[in-house]
Amino acid sequence: MMARSIAVTSPLIQAPALILSALTTAQEANAFMNQFNFDLNNHYHSSMRRLMVDVHTRHGNALADANPMSAARYRGMAQGLERVALSVLNDSILYHACSEMVDELERLHEEMMAEPNDAEGEV
Repeated sequence: MMARSIAVTSPLIQAPALILSALTTAQEANAFMNQFNFDLNNHYHSSMRRLMVDVHTRHGNALADANPMSAARYRGMAQGLERVALSVLNDSILYHACSEMVDELERLHEEMMAEPNDAEGEV
């Protein structure tokens, strides 16, 4: 009998660049969220943190795909989370975190929009 070996490659090795980009963006989002004092024993804080990471990640993916309309939708969602934290939950810690995320998404958007103009000026 002949022994046969089957080569199995890891799914991560076969993963497209988009998935790897999404993982990087999720790691960046988690790093951004870690600077805030979320009380993860508080259900609202843990749920809001998950939503914020999701919005931040999807916004980053939209920017990476050069899709400004989709990125604008995620900035709108971030502003909605900010309003919920202030008006519905009345939680100043969540409001501050959401406000900072809105500012961060705006900054990232402005950087993306400025890149083509900078390249034209250098030529």
